[in-house]
Amino acid sequence: MNELTIFRPGTHIDASGTSHTFSAADLQAAADAYDPQRHEAPLCIGHPVHDAPAWGWVKSLLIRDGQLVATPHQVDAEFADMVRNGRFKKLSASFYPPDAPTNPTPGVYALRHIAFLGASPPAVKGLPDARFAEDGGITFYQEFTFMSESERTAKDKEAELQRREAALQSKEAAFAEQERALKLRTVEAQVDKLVQTGKVLPKQQKDLVQFMAALPKEELQFAEGGKVVLGEWLGSFLADLPPQVAFGELAGGPVPGVSMPSPQVGQYDPARLALHRKAQALAKQQNVSFVEAVRQLGG
Repeated sequence: MNELTIFRPGTHIDASGTSHTFSAADLQAAADAYDPQRHEAPLCIGHPVHDAPAWGWVKSLLIRDGQLVATPHQVDAEFADMVRNGRFKKLSASFYPPDAPTNPTPGVYALRHIAFLGASPPAVKGLPDARFAEDGGITFYQEFTFMSESERTAKDKEAELQRREAALQSKEAAFAEQERALKLRTVEAQVDKLVQTGKVLPKQQKDLVQFMAALPKEELQFAEGGKVVLGEWLGSFLADLPPQVAFGELAGGPVPGVSMPSPQVGQYDPARLALHRKAQALAKQQNVSFVEAVRQLGG
């Protein structure tokens, strides 16, 4: 029979309803003090009376992964087969308290016996324990499922797969965040260029960046058969629009790097020149395009 995980640190309620707190040091002390020469804890079917037979014995105790583990020996072959066949899957541990008169290792918790439970599930209510309370025994109806070696190996493999899956999900999330940040920087540069060339008004810049950055990487299928990514198509569409703002006019002078023809004498009609100047002022005042300002002036 394989090793048996029988107890773990924490606060537990015994069969009589009393709360007991076991620290990791308490369990380590119990494991270190266990001596079969003083008291060899039996393996039992259910919690037995004093003259019930033992179906095996606890050879030693140790701590593994923070839990108390028992190594059984001299296990009855018929009983071992029943355990392997799933007849008894739950374990329940009984201890002598440190100050019990019958404790074989006074001062520390001592393992009294290990009960294998079958049809009766572990529970505080309705399970007898009075015959153990008389000589200081405390019984904990905790669920510790017995596992075969193959089941234990499968569980370790499952834990490793879960760890790898969590690590992969973390990497995927980090990669997605990097892609999102790169896309945002690309869109910001693209929209900034549209603002610089007058295709987009400054007040539209922030909202347009958010909109374009949120577009999925889906392709747009045109009737002619062509395909293009949504964000790329929108950027190209906006870049092909005529400027909404005549920057040289609104700023009161030419834009650096852009040559403006010098007006010739007699080239402009005075009325149209006056309308032009009014439209310039209105466009600047209301932050609208020059064309919109002309329309408002009735030009």
